[in-house]
Amino acid sequence: MRESFFVKLHATKRVCINATNGNNITKQYINNFFMFVSRDAYNMNQTIIIGIVIAAIIIVAGLLYWFTLPASADTIVPPSSSPTTVTNPTTGASVTVPPSSTATAVSIPHDTTQPAVAVPVTTTASAALTAASTAANSSSTASTGSAAATTSAPVDTTQTASASVITQTRSPFFTYADTDWYGYDTTNQHTADANACGALCQSTQGCNLFTYGADGTCFMKQVVKSNGVFSIRRPDGTYMQIPGSDLPGFDISHSGKGSVDLCNADCTANGTCMATMFDTPTGTCYLKKPKAYAGATSGWIETSK
Repeated sequence: MRESFFVKLHATKRVCINATNGNNITKQYINNFFMFVSRDAYNMNQTIIIGIVIAAIIIVAGLLYWFTLPASADTIVPPSSSPTTVTNPTTGASVTVPPSSTATAVSIPHDTTQPAVAVPVTTTASAALTAASTAANSSSTASTGSAAATTSAPVDTTQTASASVITQTRSPFFTYADTDWYGYDTTNQHTADANACGALCQSTQGCNLFTYGADGTCFMKQVVKSNGVFSIRRPDGTYMQIPGSDLPGFDISHSGKGSVDLCNADCTANGTCMATMFDTPTGTCYLKKPKAYAGATSGWIETSK
């Protein structure tokens, strides 16, 4: 019985010592404690022994925590007129705090791969005061007890979308009444109205323009390739450009112009012109208008160019 008890006691001591991870100071405390217990341990009351063993385990756990606890990463550096270097004794990481008239909170990370940060200690004013200070781009002063700290309100450089910024959304197509760009048909189909004809053209591969006839027939059409830029005037006076395209015929006049924009400006000034074709190699500007067709509606698929 006695031998069995001491075997268990020494086994407990070995477990505690192994838990120290080689810390010599902790080992010495454990050896001294178990030496005291083993002197006359067998004659002690068994309940007391159990309590002592439990207390020993708690003490060992506390010692382990104490010796393995890293140094605090947050340190308050008092005001100083010269640079102050603060080092974490556990990791060796350090940070140099510049001269400051106020106390500084220094954060030294346990992981030496992370940068150390020094942040001036300031007192935050109320949310209303901070908001007002930010709007005025000024400084506010807040105090705690007899000590006062000044916070400089940051300048908000982030700009939100203003009401003057307008995103223009165009319809899928635009139309003109009593007109027809005759010819260049790819296919035709009966539709309910001009809007249905435009939607059909929009969903049809290669369809650039359409004419909805008075009899309900929807004629889908396609421009031809060219070395110039074909422009169609929108109802709002702007021009939709289709590079590398043309709709031969429908010419009102032609003249030499230096650019597509000058050609379109000439069309606007003409009054009856509804489209242009600027031939890039020759610099020739052709003004165009569709044929008149009572009851028909011609339209163009919007490309936003």
